[in-house]
Amino acid sequence: MSWFTAFPLDTLQLGHPKVLRVEDHQIVVFRTEDGAIFALDNRCPHEGYPLSQGLVCGRVVTCSWHNYKFKLEDGACVLGEEAVRSWPLRVQDGMVQVDLSPPDPAFFLQKQRASLNEALYKNEPGRAIRDLHRLLGAGVGADVLLIELAAYDAAVGEYGCTHSPAAAADLLALPELGVPADPLLCLAQLSDAVGETLRRLPRRDVAAPEVSGGGAIEGQPAVARLLQQVEAEDLAGAEALLGRMLVEGWAWRHPTLALEPVFLELASAHFLDFGHPLIYVSKYRRLLQTTPEHQRDLLLGLLANIVYATREELLPAWAGFRKRLATWTPGRIAAARLRTDTEPVAELEAELTSLSPSDALDRVWQALDERSLAAVLKALEGAAAERLWCFDPERGLSVTSQDTWLSVSHVLTYTRAVASVAPRATDAQLLRLLAFATRFIAAARPLDGPRAPLPSPESGDSSVLVPALKTAISARDLEAALHAAGGLPLPYLRDTLVDLVLHDHTAVRPIFWVHHLKTTLAAAEAAAIHSDLRGLFAVVRWMCRPGSERLTWRRTYEAREFLEHGRPPKVLGP
Repeated sequence: MSWFTAFPLDTLQLGHPKVLRVEDHQIVVFRTEDGAIFALDNRCPHEGYPLSQGLVCGRVVTCSWHNYKFKLEDGACVLGEEAVRSWPLRVQDGMVQVDLSPPDPAFFLQKQRASLNEALYKNEPGRAIRDLHRLLGAGVGADVLLIELAAYDAAVGEYGCTHSPAAAADLLALPELGVPADPLLCLAQLSDAVGETLRRLPRRDVAAPEVSGGGAIEGQPAVARLLQQVEAEDLAGAEALLGRMLVEGWAWRHPTLALEPVFLELASAHFLDFGHPLIYVSKYRRLLQTTPEHQRDLLLGLLANIVYATREELLPAWAGFRKRLATWTPGRIAAARLRTDTEPVAELEAELTSLSPSDALDRVWQALDERSLAAVLKALEGAAAERLWCFDPERGLSVTSQDTWLSVSHVLTYTRAVASVAPRATDAQLLRLLAFATRFIAAARPLDGPRAPLPSPESGDSSVLVPALKTAISARDLEAALHAAGGLPLPYLRDTLVDLVLHDHTAVRPIFWVHHLKTTLAAAEAAAIHSDLRGLFAVVRWMCRPGSERLTWRRTYEAREFLEHGRPPKVLGP
């Protein structure tokens, strides 16, 4: 202990606390009516106002600025958010002494993580950010905290993981890509998304792992049973089996007990929930490569997400699709993998954006018999970027359909996910994924508006164009924004758009912030592979014409139409 002699006890009067400024600390010492003395940080943890100027009633001090109340004995928060630090005191020879020893590191980290979890539960964003800052200051890596936030989401989400684990993977990728980003700001954005989405939700109940019958579970039979349980929407059975597999050493990446191919099968068996599960699976590799202790929460959350997801290809409108897909055979995928043709794909891409969904499927099936898999994937990614570029922003403002920018941003991010998992997917899995992506692209054609010309690829001074792009997007000046974007090299354009997303210039609600981030990074990844900036130009256009982030007006219209006239909401796109 490190006892600091502060002042004579008889100089500390009731109603007149003393403030000590020693080392980097500002400590206030109170005396109560019963003669007890207590020491707290003088700065209220909410916004830093002095507790020495607060009101003491019994053994509770109230911050005069925002009415936060703290127990004098231990600093616990009675009304407000996080606790204030308390300091041990003693009296020696009539002198008040304060123990300035630093807190036990393990206890401090445990306390701060508990406070962070409570802040997420109550959706107290300011408190969450302060707790994250304290954890960073204590030496916890930003990468570790991003994964902890993702695991919290996966463990709490009522229907499994939400967008947050995928967003965590995107934020983890920024240092790898060389994108400059403030670690605390990245954590703050993610914690805000988690807190708003999961406010007041308890940890989701999960079935206990199966009890082993005396030996390790066999690989293929276990996988087959897990697939059957998911297909039957038996979440409890699937959780119990996956829990046992994890106990017995299965992992996302493992020489013999790998779960990544299992989840690829689960995410490709159907076109699930607008493509989200496949997008998540494509990003889990990054989440699980560094901190396996969170593997259980992350995987059980992903499993629940898949089980609960809508199997959209079973809808009546997909009947023709199902018939066509039944005629496709994996052998054509295997042959396409071996080809190395280098012919342009512009003609194929143009067909995919102009044909009906059924004709587009026939065209891709034909292309797989003629072109390399790489060429077909490139055409699909180009078509997805074109779809986003051509989206009519007025659709997002209309009450007569549910379509928004998200209807086409998912086309791009899903197609990028298909391309990213293609090397690891089986031929049968990839066959289905290519079919889903093709229909996704073609079905969104009714959302197109008049096609504007792409910005001219003119080189310019990045030191001038970067601030010009930021100013133009913040002002929603589309013409100026596209002019600046056209003169920027890919890394500068990507980094500028990410910076705008992180600094709240493009979206207000976390759900839109998450989609701006993932679409920007997906478009940038595709651009780096195919030397095609269309996806990023489309993101610029989206940021300048974002549409509404509140749907109250539309939901009011839909409620009236349904309840008064029996007309359900209309969807023009996929």
